[in-house]
Amino acid sequence: MTVQTMYGEKTVAYKDAMLDRCHVCKGKEHKIYDEIIGESKETKDADRFAEVEKIEAMSPEERFAFFQKELSKCIRCNACRNVCPACSCRKCVFDSTKFDSAQKANVDSFEEKMFHIIRAFHVAGRCTDCGECSRVCPQGIPLHLFNRKFIKDIDQLYGEYQAGEDAESRGPLTNFTFDDVEPSIVARKGIMYVSRLKKKI
Repeated sequence: MTVQTMYGEKTVAYKDAMLDRCHVCKGKEHKIYDEIIGESKETKDADRFAEVEKIEAMSPEERFAFFQKELSKCIRCNACRNVCPACSCRKCVFDSTKFDSAQKANVDSFEEKMFHIIRAFHVAGRCTDCGECSRVCPQGIPLHLFNRKFIKDIDQLYGEYQAGEDAESRGPLTNFTFDDVEPSIVARKGIMYVSRLKKKI
């Protein structure tokens, strides 16, 4: 890829100029648009869940320390929430004056985690994994990892699903089918997962 700048011409490999999310792109076709300019290019050259699997392989203590370190950087600027196309509540719970959640500063370490975990739960099943939350974060927190973990679990429990792939289908968490996994299986999977981790420690 050749870029013309006021300082001259610069040539770089196309893959080095791509955003991280482009390396794990789920599909290059735009589903809803007014007009398409240019042609989309296949860019996927990495495993989408590789980062999640690295975190899953950690012990519970290591995982907690990892996210504690990352989330402690949060300044509650709301950039992640404001940019998210799946965040669509008319009134966000974090703007409500009925709770203490409207405050901008985190009083303790619980609150800094609560904001991001609740936000990730709110968009579970609708997150397209666009990665904008991580891209706009001024503190460089890899927020997409929360969403990607939920996407991986939803795929395992409810079958492969890609949010935003078409305009008609309903997400796995808003649509009931007789093939849905039973809540007891979800709970058992969580228990088995924890016990497997304990064996590794």
